[in-house]
Amino acid sequence: MSYCMTENHLKLIAITICLFLASLSGCIDTGNNNAGSDDTNLVTVTKVVDGDTIDIRYSNGTTERVRLLGVDTPETHTDNEPEEFEGIDNASYLYEWGEKASDYTSDILKDKNVRLEYDNISDRNGYYGRLLAYVYLQNGTMYNRMLIKNGYARVYDEAEIEYMDEFLELEKEARENREGLWAVLNSS
Repeated sequence: MSYCMTENHLKLIAITICLFLASLSGCIDTGNNNAGSDDTNLVTVTKVVDGDTIDIRYSNGTTERVRLLGVDTPETHTDNEPEEFEGIDNASYLYEWGEKASDYTSDILKDKNVRLEYDNISDRNGYYGRLLAYVYLQNGTMYNRMLIKNGYARVYDEAEIEYMDEFLELEKEARENREGLWAVLNSS
């Protein structure tokens, strides 16, 4: 039995090959990439690097580093810049709160399943190649909000994000209530 290729068969084969090659090159999101194609992506936190950076593992076993979007905790692996935390000029105090933020993040996220959500107006990856995401606990609470509200982080206002106004209001309240690292602020 002979098989004759029609023009439509050849076009279909050519389109299939083009789509396959495009997906290999990363030009098309096939839904199988590490970050997933939707915001219901469940992952496991495998390591807490510091208060605002975690390592995660996808269900397929691949791993990635995630920078929590819109927040900035004091540094633990490099020097702190006190001018980033308005009203706090003591670098050792900031380092101490960086350690507290890391412990807080570890207590809440380490070895837990969380959901990542991406921002519609922010880049998906940051300057250092880390995935930028909002992290949601299984009960639906956004962890990024918790860091700000409880005084473990300032708003990282150098980037555009959807939740900027809300985050700034949470930081204002934390500062006024002298929550967490803001406890050192003068009451005036």
